[in-house]
Amino acid sequence: MIVFLLPNPWGPALIAVTLLGVAAVAGFLGNLAKLATIVTGPLLVAVVLIQGVFYPGNETPLIAVGPVTFWEEGCLTLCWSSSGRS
Repeated sequence: MIVFLLPNPWGPALIAVTLLGVAAVAGFLGNLAKLATIVTGPLLVAVVLIQGVFYPGNETPLIAVGPVTFWEEGCLTLCWSSSGRS
């Protein structure tokens, strides 16, 4: 949980790269990648869908499938917030 105390995204990135290096040296990088995909995959899909459909500042439709519209502003906001930019 120390990554939340670091002021910029370089600290958490450095910690992640270090831990990936340790996993590679220890020989369980494949297992770690599989576990990370299983745990974060559904969460990532849920966040993208919720952000794209329910973002409050939506104006421009990106994709419309039946009654569900995926909005461009929700997608762009998700991309900008995940990159660490304001």
